[in-house]
Amino acid sequence: MVLFHHRPLWNFKPTNVLVIASDIRQLEHIEYTPAPDIIHEGAGHAPNNCQSGICGISAEVRRKLGSKAISSAKDYELYEAVRHLSIIKKPKAPSQVDIDMAQKKIEDLQDNMGEPSEMALIRNLHWWTVEYGLIGTLEGPKIYGAGLLSSIGESAWCMTDKVKKIPYSI
Repeated sequence: MVLFHHRPLWNFKPTNVLVIASDIRQLEHIEYTPAPDIIHEGAGHAPNNCQSGICGISAEVRRKLGSKAISSAKDYELYEAVRHLSIIKKPKAPSQVDIDMAQKKIEDLQDNMGEPSEMALIRNLHWWTVEYGLIGTLEGPKIYGAGLLSSIGESAWCMTDKVKKIPYSI
């Protein structure tokens, strides 16, 4: 089983190794961490990776689509902007001005991506399934994504009526 978590898919190299974050969230981020940590990996990805069907589907998507998809310069620029935001949110007391500037850059990039590349479509599929997906029905959703499974705050919030749930469509 291979998981290339928080690594751009254009660096895809099959190694049959589960690549994980080894640090742990700080107390002030106990309900949600801005960057992946060992709790996200263990409570989020590990349960789904133990399910052969789910793991097999993920591996097939990476092997048949991810390794062949074409990405754009905008994809890489957005990846780096998101990475930068997660880095600056992690220290003890990041400047709110720096966080706001990084968030604004991401919003500007997202608003000006143009036609989505193949890689962007695969990234969105991954993000709204493996990371933040719900399964079941709109009336009775169940938490599936690793970002939700590993986050007490996000798990509780996503199940409220304040969060609009829509069927995923490629």
